[in-house]
Amino acid sequence: MWHTAPVLFDFSAICYLLGKIEGGGLTPLGTAFALGGRKIATALHVVRDAPNVQLLMPRAPVGGYQDGTDNAANVRPLRLVEADPIRDLAVLETPEDFSTTVPYLLASTDEIQPGMPVSTHGYPHVDAGRYVLTQYPTTVGAKVLLATQGVKSKYLVLNTLLQRGQSGSLVFNPATMNIVAVVIGPHHPTGGTGARFVISGVDPAALNQTAHAVSAEYLTAMIR
Repeated sequence: MWHTAPVLFDFSAICYLLGKIEGGGLTPLGTAFALGGRKIATALHVVRDAPNVQLLMPRAPVGGYQDGTDNAANVRPLRLVEADPIRDLAVLETPEDFSTTVPYLLASTDEIQPGMPVSTHGYPHVDAGRYVLTQYPTTVGAKVLLATQGVKSKYLVLNTLLQRGQSGSLVFNPATMNIVAVVIGPHHPTGGTGARFVISGVDPAALNQTAHAVSAEYLTAMIR
């Protein structure tokens, strides 16, 4: 049995919703998190095709509650400064008037073992207009090496169901209070010999998906 340390900081001040300006409005894209100073991180596919990426400024809770009816967009422009297409990671820079101090370190999936508890913090259901930072406690199902363009990288398989908007979320290890990985996306089973069915537009295999998260150690190399 693993015991977790108490979480002593507020994720709402360091986890952000990203969007892009188009058609006179703001389209939400996914989640990002602070790296300290003027740098933030997300999954590269979240921002790759969005030239006008914006950071939605965190909103203070009202009496401890996030206002799910408030979709007002107080935004800051972002600039892509580092990209790793192999691991699907991006580092962006905020304007000079926006800077953060973070209470955690970037670590590695090396410090995590299958069965250990972690949590993700992101913005699910943004396609439905819901701008609510949500914590997902989960466990690590496996540690795997996956290859892109022949390069193997470290990943966690998380026992959680992702929703649109959670790509780019941090994966937090409460035992060390470190960021150990970045959510890249769900694993949808493909291939195999059995027949595949879609029922009312839903692929039943996707309902039991797991999530892939790439080791945060690759971000460390991007911000040196």
